[in-house]
Amino acid sequence: MAILYLCDGKACDNPTHCNHNGTGECRHTTRWEHALHKDADLNEFVATRGRREGEINLWEPTGD
Repeated sequence: MAILYLCDGKACDNPTHCNHNGTGECRHTTRWEHALHKDADLNEFVATRGRREGEINLWEPTGD
């Protein structure tokens, strides 16, 4: 499982830790230390299927 937090913009130099969603704009990071909302409630995250069978990813909503 991957937990993807909204990015604080400080992890963007490393594409392995920042998800650009093909837009070139950083939105999410897997690195807790670069999470915009470190205390975010995981119950409010959106669950999606991962690339591997049975894998689930949790995405912090962007609010747009």
